[in-house]
Amino acid sequence: MVSSERRVGRRTFAAVLASSIAAAAGCTDSAGEHDDPGDGSGNEDPADDSSEASDAADENDADGDAADDGDDAEGSSSEQTVSTHTFGEGQDETTTYVIESAVDGPTALVIGGIHGDEPAGFEAAANATGWEIDAGTLVVIPEAYPSAVEAGTREYDGIDINKQFPVGEEPTTPHARALWVEIESHEPDALLDLHSSMGIYNSDITDGRGVGQAIFPTVTGDAEAHSQAVVDAMNEHHVPDDLSEDHRFEQGNPLGRSGQILVRKVAGDLEVSGYLVETTKYRTDLEQRVEWTETMVRKLLERHGLLEA
Repeated sequence: MVSSERRVGRRTFAAVLASSIAAAAGCTDSAGEHDDPGDGSGNEDPADDSSEASDAADENDADGDAADDGDDAEGSSSEQTVSTHTFGEGQDETTTYVIESAVDGPTALVIGGIHGDEPAGFEAAANATGWEIDAGTLVVIPEAYPSAVEAGTREYDGIDINKQFPVGEEPTTPHARALWVEIESHEPDALLDLHSSMGIYNSDITDGRGVGQAIFPTVTGDAEAHSQAVVDAMNEHHVPDDLSEDHRFEQGNPLGRSGQILVRKVAGDLEVSGYLVETTKYRTDLEQRVEWTETMVRKLLERHGLLEA
């Protein structure tokens, strides 16, 4: 594991990460993106659209040092501790960013890149590594499955990493186990898993396929209330008039404590709030999806006390 730590202000850290964020932004937006249905009850989980009709019960989807800014004196309210370290092996070695406020508070973990053909998620997560928080700790893993991100595909070598997290059991692949150990080590109070979909949740406009434009909360904590509040705010302020009514956001079916996708394991094994965040590729560009995703992440972090409203 390789680690680094430094104290920086908001502008310095954003500059430090500019090159890595630009690299992530260079990834293409593949047309092979999928969604993830299945609660075993006819409800939809986010994230698997390659097999929505037949797989409705499957649970898927659903660095460098820098000098201090100069404006941020030691101990000032805008100063925060930023550290990075790597985990995973070989081509799946990836980086975790840990942003710690000077003010005590909860820990939230943001994950992108579970699916490599869903760049809105990993680009938004990469951008979040440059944010300043008001309290607590923000942990960000922008590229959770680097092999798939590099390939621009949902799966890599036949493995959809989001199907490797059975609740109550050990994850089923070496990298899934490494990712789960990393998640557990931070003892998060909330976890946000960022995805996107070819279709729109509960919409006839995409023939009932897809889970985009939805937040799927876990049944744990206050996730359902927080999710609904963010959905309401998105619809009031963040859906452009030129998009159809179908592009309004919804709260997806709550995700319980059984299954094999990551957010369900968070609910079942950690008993904390989890959110599967989905935007749609239907009549949207990548810039719009990244903007929506970042906005939803910020609003959920506000609800959990890391950002001031």
